[in-house]
Amino acid sequence: MTTHTRSLIRTRLMLMSAVALTATALITANAWSQEPQTERPQPGARSLPSAGAPGGPMMQRTLRFPGREHPHRVEISGIATADMRIASSLSAVTAVHNVTTPNDPRIHIKLGRTEYKAIKVTGELPPPREMLDWYKGVRNGNDDRRTGVIILNANDGSEIHRMAFYAALPVGLDIELAGSRWIMTLAVELIEFRN
Repeated sequence: MTTHTRSLIRTRLMLMSAVALTATALITANAWSQEPQTERPQPGARSLPSAGAPGGPMMQRTLRFPGREHPHRVEISGIATADMRIASSLSAVTAVHNVTTPNDPRIHIKLGRTEYKAIKVTGELPPPREMLDWYKGVRNGNDDRRTGVIILNANDGSEIHRMAFYAALPVGLDIELAGSRWIMTLAVELIEFRN
């Protein structure tokens, strides 16, 4: 066998090897692309069963949203818009009084009144006409107290929790042109943190 023949055989074997490797890579890539994709749950998420027969497929419902705003909406009696959110924390503070008695070295505590901090409600510009009319009426002396509900949602839009506030009166209005939103401050008499 001549040197030229050996060189031709070696070249053909190298070409056949390269073709086989390319075909293997294409088959593997195609298999990966056809593999069903599953959504990875976010940290702190719980998997809840979807409606249907027991043992059926599971649906991911994210109930915690660390580091970002929890999906929610605000509903206020007499306001027909669904584009309202909370722009502040919901806060309640109960006064604590120290009580001392003769011949007792300990300091006892007695709880006083509970104060509920004002709530800030926000939405995109322009502000709803009903909110402006409510604010204007209260400024003009109308004691128009209203009830509101804060509804927390999972990532699929389903309702998971409700909180309510009572005897709310609008006491402040901010228009943020840079952020293209309005913010209304509501003084409230009671916030109900429901389970």
